Parts: sequence; structure tokens; C-alpha cells
Amino acid sequence: MRVASRDDVSTGVETSLVVPVTEAMAAVEPWRERLDPFSAGGMPTHVTVEYPFLPPSDVDESVRSSLAAIFGSVPAFGFVLTEVRLQREP
Repeated sequence: MRVASRDDVSTGVETSLVVPVTEAMAAVEPWRERLDPFSAGGMPTHVTVEYPFLPPSDVDESVRSSLAAIFGSVPAFGFVLTEVRLQREP
């Protein structure tokens, strides 16, 4: 799990909680390169857990520690992605 941020026209920056899924890169990256303007900005192939998350100014060490404790308490598990969907901005 990671807290990711991106530039946004209205607020300057937004944050999200994402789970990087490097195993899906071969299937997804060609689409992302063509359709996702944030792909080139360093956001890896991922599953979004929460978007938007918190204002960037609220993501401090306390928030990061809390997230690490929450998600660190859940054992790793496998999953299968059966489809790819493009998330369109509202």
C-alpha cells in the first residue's frame, strides 16, 4: 500500500491510496501509456483503494504510521484481476 499524489488543476495536488500491481504491467501499461496522463508521472500499475484520500498537507508521519499498522496487520493474500477498466474522470 502506498499513498500516492498527483497534480490537479483545481487543488494543486491530490492523494490516493493504491496497491501497486507490478504483475499486471504487461497487460495494462500499453493502455496506460496511450490513455492515462498520469502514467508518465511515476504512478505504477495499481489498484486504487481510496481516491481522493486526504489533502496532501494532512498526510504526515502519523497518518503513514497508522496506515502501516492497519495494513501491516493483514496477511498477504493472492488475487486475480479478470478485466481491465478505464477510470474516466468525472
